[in-house]
Amino acid sequence: MQQAPSVMAMASSGTWEVEMEKMIKDTGPRYVETKRRREGRHSIYRVPEYIKDMTNRNAYRPQLVSLGPFHHGDPALLTMESHKRRAVAHLVKRSMKPLRLFIMAVEEIKEQLQDAYENLDDRWRHGTSFVELMLTDGCFLLEMGMLFQQGGRVQQDYGPDDPVFSEHEINNWVRTFLYSSITHIAPVNGHLGLHPLDVLQKSTCAARRIGQGLKTLPIMPCATELHEAGIHFQLSDAKGFAGGVNFQGGVLSIPQVLLFDDAECVFLNLMAFERLHPGAGNEVTAFIIFMENLIDTAQDVALLRSKGIVQSGFGSDEAVANLINNILTKGAVMNINSSLRDVIREVNAHCRKPWNKWRASLIHTYFSNPWVFMSLVAAIILLVATLMQTIYTVVPFYKNISSPEPQPHM
Repeated sequence: MQQAPSVMAMASSGTWEVEMEKMIKDTGPRYVETKRRREGRHSIYRVPEYIKDMTNRNAYRPQLVSLGPFHHGDPALLTMESHKRRAVAHLVKRSMKPLRLFIMAVEEIKEQLQDAYENLDDRWRHGTSFVELMLTDGCFLLEMGMLFQQGGRVQQDYGPDDPVFSEHEINNWVRTFLYSSITHIAPVNGHLGLHPLDVLQKSTCAARRIGQGLKTLPIMPCATELHEAGIHFQLSDAKGFAGGVNFQGGVLSIPQVLLFDDAECVFLNLMAFERLHPGAGNEVTAFIIFMENLIDTAQDVALLRSKGIVQSGFGSDEAVANLINNILTKGAVMNINSSLRDVIREVNAHCRKPWNKWRASLIHTYFSNPWVFMSLVAAIILLVATLMQTIYTVVPFYKNISSPEPQPHM
């Protein structure tokens, strides 16, 4: 005998049916257009799990303070909430404007701010919690930026030993939020960034050069092998990462890269932003892949460091090589139109010239190891000595043959 479905199963089925009917009703041209318009405004994304699994998932979560709704309420970051509210109180008090005026200003752009977040939870779309969060986090970030702009000089309403807003802490915080540890930030052509990460990403981009669109990414020899082939490295003063790399006349010019403790976090977030945000470009990702071609071992890092191209705060060159080779480049793909593909092609063409190949082979075989070099020098000295001895032996013999024998006197 067939058993009747349970009441709970029927209720669940009814709920599913109601939800699906609503979705079918809403899935029309108007819904599609609204969804497309909202998605086009996204600029802050949840990093997909597959990217986290390939790299370091801790690099994508805040370590000090949460900004925005995605990590709000994280128990590890709750201690900063009271300091953020203090920032609001001090900023509003100094402005001599009512708090309500600040709230109204955020409410006017509430929908725009909500649409900036991909897959924003519904709880943030209703009530006043989203406006309160944006006002609190925005004032905190603005306060940090203003104090940093003033050279770390704190306002009178903050004590000199304030746990967050003292001069020492201001420099540390702003380094984390607003200042790049990987390159010098350049002006972003007068345009406002979408958020600090977008400002940082734009600062790494020079005027984009379109490559020839090579379908396969050629493999370039590492820095030491290029040096052996007669290529000289030079610090580039051009702005941007990928746009600042140039190869001309046997000289490879590369912009400076500053690598400190937070480099992994900064680079991974920049590369994730480039992957997820339409129109963000591929400059940082392409440059990291280019550097991964250049760096195989600590010896390559040492060579680039000696030219001022790599400036490291790591304890060893091995740590830098590991960061570039094993951490940052997992899953990274260089855009097919990247100008760096052309640079790699030109470098490879230089290395394939017969003289450069012979020179590289000679240097790699005989000059990379001091003992091998000393053996080569000894062999050359022995060869020269043997040749000289042969000459001194043969020359008198030929002299005797060529000189006429003396005639006897009668």
